Amino acid sequence: MPSAFNITEQLKLVHRLRQLVSRHEHLQCRFAERDRPRRAHYASDARSYRKNFFGSDHASSTPQEPAPALPQRATRSTSSRSLQDLVNSSSDEWRTTASQLQRPPWPKPAFHAASRNNTTGSRRHTILIDGQLESFDVLFLRDACSCEQCVDAHSGQKLFRTADIPSNIDVGHSSVTSQGGVRITWTRDVPGWPTSHQTELTPNFLRTYRDKRSRVRSRWNDVATVLWDRGIIETDLRRLDYGEYMTSDERLFEALQALTRYGLVFLEGVPDDERAVEKIASRIGPLKDTFYGRMWDLRSVPNATNVAYTNRPLSPHMDLLYFAEPPALQLLHCLRNNAHGGETVFADAFRAATQLRLDQEVLFRTLLHYPVTYHYWHGGGDSDRDRDSENPSSSTSTSTSSANSQHYHHAHTTIELDPHPYQSTRPKLHAVNWSPAFQAPFETDVHTDEASYNLRRYHAAAQAFARLLEAPTALFEHRMRPGECVLFHNRRVVHGRRAFELDDAGEQPPLKTGEKKRERERERDRWFKGGYVDSDPFWSRWRVLSERFKRPAGAPPGAGGAGTGGGGGAAALGVARGGRFGGDDDGGGDEYIR
Repeated sequence: MPSAFNITEQLKLVHRLRQLVSRHEHLQCRFAERDRPRRAHYASDARSYRKNFFGSDHASSTPQEPAPALPQRATRSTSSRSLQDLVNSSSDEWRTTASQLQRPPWPKPAFHAASRNNTTGSRRHTILIDGQLESFDVLFLRDACSCEQCVDAHSGQKLFRTADIPSNIDVGHSSVTSQGGVRITWTRDVPGWPTSHQTELTPNFLRTYRDKRSRVRSRWNDVATVLWDRGIIETDLRRLDYGEYMTSDERLFEALQALTRYGLVFLEGVPDDERAVEKIASRIGPLKDTFYGRMWDLRSVPNATNVAYTNRPLSPHMDLLYFAEPPALQLLHCLRNNAHGGETVFADAFRAATQLRLDQEVLFRTLLHYPVTYHYWHGGGDSDRDRDSENPSSSTSTSTSSANSQHYHHAHTTIELDPHPYQSTRPKLHAVNWSPAFQAPFETDVHTDEASYNLRRYHAAAQAFARLLEAPTALFEHRMRPGECVLFHNRRVVHGRRAFELDDAGEQPPLKTGEKKRERERERDRWFKGGYVDSDPFWSRWRVLSERFKRPAGAPPGAGGAGTGGGGGAAALGVARGGRFGGDDDGGGDEYIR
């Protein structure tokens, strides 16, 4: 026989459940007098719902009453656990098992009730979705109508403006469709729309837009991220064949998965073609056109305007941070590499930022808020000396080659968080901005004690971040071979280069004759071809292929993300979850790229 303690717990649980149902009924019945007929209908529906759930038409009971019979739910569920077993289990187990308990056979997403907020004037429509009551503003439901009168069937573009919807629009009638969705007719609809106009919302739409988490994951934006150091990336690094990448969408999707999880992927067997970068990028999206061109050569040249065009070492950095929107991807194709030295270095800035977040959150938050200025100023002078109006030579130098002059200037914080998180307690990383070589003077105020304190605190945070980012165990070093192309995420993975030695061929002046010039090019010691891809085409291709390869069989388009998350399962996060920087259990990693 159950102990008195367990019976008391059962009574409390049943009493609490009945209180919740009673509260729902109370909220459902807050209608205006003009809705009295509908209120009677809802009250009848609520009584039927209560009778099915408790086996009684009573609204509630108190703990002093005799213990009621436990609901016989086992016949209406795949779970065989009883309420008695559940009461004896832990609270954590209750949360994970509650959804499996037996409940009445409620319909698929169905209209349940409506209410009006007299304070804000908003009208809300409550719908039962998978056993959960979800409330939607009627303005949102009307604006989401996708019938042929509201959305063009060919272009998919709206044929009305949100501003056209009257502020006092309301639900006239709502019913359940045969597919389990909702069909709504409106009172005070958009002017010019017929009174017979109906809005039909599918079950998948209602599930997608019931909360922020579902919205994010339905677009495959919640991607799994593995935070890596040298040991992890040497084991997990993806290397794909160029031919398969160019012809197979599955191999392309593998490459995109590697970029979203690790921010780094290599292609092998790339032909000795100067336009190979463009062909590789075209599988994802168009190359970004900058003042460097759509593609650019990475070679050592005399009097270089960029330190990358010398044989000096490059500290780990990101490219084009003087742009308001730096590119998301960078591609580097190795055509020649006969120099001594020149190994390419990569590091995961997300891992360094996460480690700083865990160890010294005050410094992490400093990098989150303190703006750092980046610039690129060439052709018209790039120093105070060149811009000094008192220097007679400066006016001459700045007036020459004005067509080729470049002056880019922008400020970023070092760390950026997801601007639209659904996990408010711990927003995930969105981007890191780190490029010391192109850093401009700070443009924050430094003339007060408080401003000086903020600058000093940034200095301490930058030092701590640099130590984590450039630690020997964090750096992955690789000597690029001809026929290799590396793709990496420019807002997450920093890249650098060791110094290398030039031979005589690299120091000779360029030749103008075609055949001799081609022969000289073959003798050049180190030659890379590069390009950039913006974030929008990358994420567009990612979502398209995710819908194709990750959506559960038989599920409607857009349904996979809400159920499985945008980024792989435990296998994808096996390395990260085993260490200090493990991913969460939500389907996305501890941090994620977008």
